[in-house]
Amino acid sequence: MNYLSRSNYYFTTLILILLFPSISPVLSQIQEDELVFAFRGYHRTKAERMVVVGEVVSIEKAELLESEPSPDLNLDTRPDNVVVKVLNPKGVRVGQTLYLVEKDPNHKKFRNGNVVGQIKVRSIFDTTFFGKQLRGEGFTKLIENRPMTVVRLLESADTKEALVLKKKGDAASYQGNYALAMKEYRQSIAMDAKLPDAHFALGKLYRDQEGMGIVASIAEYSNAWKYRANFSETRERYKFYLDYLDLLKNSLEQSTKTKEQNRVQLLRMKEVIEDSKKLVGNKFEPQLYSAWVNYQYFLSYADEPATRSKYWEQAKVDILACYKFQKESLFFHETAILIYQEELGSWVRGRPLTDTITLYMDRIREHGRRLLLINPPGNPINLKVIDVLERIE
Repeated sequence: MNYLSRSNYYFTTLILILLFPSISPVLSQIQEDELVFAFRGYHRTKAERMVVVGEVVSIEKAELLESEPSPDLNLDTRPDNVVVKVLNPKGVRVGQTLYLVEKDPNHKKFRNGNVVGQIKVRSIFDTTFFGKQLRGEGFTKLIENRPMTVVRLLESADTKEALVLKKKGDAASYQGNYALAMKEYRQSIAMDAKLPDAHFALGKLYRDQEGMGIVASIAEYSNAWKYRANFSETRERYKFYLDYLDLLKNSLEQSTKTKEQNRVQLLRMKEVIEDSKKLVGNKFEPQLYSAWVNYQYFLSYADEPATRSKYWEQAKVDILACYKFQKESLFFHETAILIYQEELGSWVRGRPLTDTITLYMDRIREHGRRLLLINPPGNPINLKVIDVLERIE
C-alpha cells in the first residue's frame, strides 16, 4: 500500500469513527476473538468460555404463519425473531444455538456476564449499509428492550485438528485404504467427540463395508444427528440427512423389531425431514421420504381406522408434491405405485372399473413404465411393486 493509499484509508477510518462512534469497537473486534466468561444461572459458579458474535438489533414476534399460537392459553406463545448485527462471523452457521448475554456493568470490556436467553440461527445475510447480519428465533420475554450481546460457545481447541484427521480419513477411504480411514475417523472422534462430520464418515464406512453391520452404522449416525448443529458445512449436513434417511429406511425394511420400535425410527425420520426443510428449504428427496414415512405409518395403524386414514391422506399429498420437482428415481416410482395401489381397494380383474380406479391404474402404469425404463440391468425390482403391476395388467 503506497503513502497516498494509506492516507486515504486512515482518513476514511477516522471519518467513520467520528460519524459512527459505535463502529470503533467493531473495527477492533474483527482483529481477534473477544472472550466472555458467561454464567448460565445464579446457582452455577463455573463460567463457560464464549466468543462475542455481535449485538441484537431488533426483536419482534414471529409471523402467525411461522408458528402455532395457542388460543387456549390466551397468551402469545409465538417465538421472537431476533436480528443480530454480526461483528465476528467466524464459527457462526445456520442451525447453531447462540446465547444472549447481559454484560457485567462493572467492566468496560467483557470479562463476564449472565446468559439471559438463547436463539437458533435461521439465516445469515449481508446488507448494504449495516454489513453482515443474522436472523435467529427464540424466546426473549425477560430481555425486554435492553441491549444484548450475542455469543457462541468457544469451539474445542481440538476441533480444527479433528477436522484435519477426518479429511485424512476421507483421503484414505478414497484410495481404498479403509483400515487407515477407520483409524483416522476414530482418532478424529477421540479428539472431538462432538464433531458430527467424523461420526457421519465413520458410520458411512461401516455401512459400505461388508460385515460391519447396520447397527454400528446407526449408532454413529445417531451421534452425528445429536451434534448436527456442529457440522462444518451446510452441504455436508444436508448430505448426512439424506444418507441417514436412506439408512433408516433400509433398517425398517429389514426390521425384525416390534411395531413400537419401528415407529420410533419413523419418528426420527420425520425429525430429519423437518430439520432438512428448515436447513435448505423444500427439496425433492425429503418430500419423497415424507411420502414414504406417512405410508409406513398408514400400514402400521391397521387397527386404528381414523389414524390410518390421516396418514393415508398425507402420504397422497406428499407424493403429489413430488411431481413439481420434475425429478425421478427408482424410489420415487416404487413409492408412488405402492401408495396409489391402495386406491384400488378390493378390486380384482373382471370387476367393473370406476372413474377413480381407472385414474389410479393409469398413474400406476405410467410409474411402472418409467420404473422399468430407468432400472439398471440386473437390478431387482421390489416384489410388492411387481405384484401391483401384474394385478392391473
